[in-house]
Amino acid sequence: MLKLLLPIFFISISALAQEQFLTIPNDLKTGRRNVKDSFFVENKNDGTFTLFLDDNKTLNGYMFDKNMKPIGSYASNGLPNSYNEIIGYTVSNNEIRLFLKNQYNSKFGSVLFNFDISKSIETELNVSLKKEEFIQSYSKDDKFFILSVERNTSILHLYVFQHNGSFSKKTFDLSNKQFLTTNNAEITLFQLLAVNDGLIGEIEVSKIDESIPNSIEIVSNPLKFYIRENSFILTLDKVRHATYVIEITVPELELKFSELKKPRVAESIGLSLSNSFISNDKIFFIASSNTEMNFTVQSLKNGEILKEINLNKDDSIDFKNSPIIQEGGYFNKERVRELEKTARFLRKISSTKIGISVFSINNSYQITMGGIKEVITEVSSNTAGGFPIGSIGSVNFSILNSTFWAYKNYTNSKSIRIETLFDSDFNHINGEITPNLFDTIKLFAESLEKKDAENVIIYKNGYLYGYYDNKKSTYQLLKFSE
Repeated sequence: MLKLLLPIFFISISALAQEQFLTIPNDLKTGRRNVKDSFFVENKNDGTFTLFLDDNKTLNGYMFDKNMKPIGSYASNGLPNSYNEIIGYTVSNNEIRLFLKNQYNSKFGSVLFNFDISKSIETELNVSLKKEEFIQSYSKDDKFFILSVERNTSILHLYVFQHNGSFSKKTFDLSNKQFLTTNNAEITLFQLLAVNDGLIGEIEVSKIDESIPNSIEIVSNPLKFYIRENSFILTLDKVRHATYVIEITVPELELKFSELKKPRVAESIGLSLSNSFISNDKIFFIASSNTEMNFTVQSLKNGEILKEINLNKDDSIDFKNSPIIQEGGYFNKERVRELEKTARFLRKISSTKIGISVFSINNSYQITMGGIKEVITEVSSNTAGGFPIGSIGSVNFSILNSTFWAYKNYTNSKSIRIETLFDSDFNHINGEITPNLFDTIKLFAESLEKKDAENVIIYKNGYLYGYYDNKKSTYQLLKFSE
């Protein structure tokens, strides 16, 4: 069946535009070290953007204006060794401040890059989370935010950093909200975030950009952090009866809390699983056991049910637009199989981490439902999934670009899933799934003989795909658009 889809896929993909955007000579490179990693910082207010290239020793930065004219470049000695993760940035005029933390979330710092005078300044931030746990971070123009939870409480703390490095702290006390386990035992927000299988561990939260395709690997996490233009949303799906939604607006810093009731399914043998995904003003639920699955769409504003589908193990899945696909396996990670029966699909996903992903395109919803098997070697990171990307020396910067993280997981998915398509009123649309820009970029990337320091960012009405050409010592940027 998949072989029949391939010709249509390639015909459709040719209609998507691709053009050379910019070639950046790595003039600051010294020695013979190869560039391994790259990342971008964009100032959406004035259109400037900066490319950073890393060769594990030096960090070379190239800043351009909105017309792609060079503003300045600077070669630094890399980032401080005491930090292992870049968690965000601020931009102002021709300055970029990168914010960093160590792996224990106990030490925070920043590096200011000034492209007018070609200088960088390192600063250790006077922030201590000794009685708190880091949840996630959020960057917005000339401000940067860290969200944490106080241990053994339902108290959130929000640290707001200005571009000059100063910060303030705002506290949200949710002690009056009731958080329950699946067995109706009352717990704190901290316990809901940090406790897994009865043990307190690291809080692992997937950072989500709902405007791009997201793989099952990313959305199967029960803790999600949605980044929006004027707010960020934390959702908690660890219990079967409800999804807890916490939204903080920017710059008002006002908190909105809601508890949304989940659909239930018959548990039969084993436990039922559930998860959710937010897209615009709607929340999409999936709940499944090995005998039954429920798909429900609700309004975030008033809880109105907009669509509901109940699927039994003996039913055919008449709302799917793809075969039941199973990718990967214990002995062959590249293996792709197609499953025929609904009962087998339900048995498979009920023994996995379940997830649902929604991609809104052309007034329709492309929805992926499925699950992934947990892998012991999966990278633990408060980012957007489980695919290792890269580091500056020992500094992981995958959290800096959730788009590239989503692209790498999407194009390397190892899940069992179905793809579905609905119109804006949630009527099922027949036909094949139209390839999206991630699919287009993947085909182009696979055509390259060699590519280093790959990256993907959202840019205006499309994406920029970048890679480093070591032979020419240049960074190539191509634009992909509908």
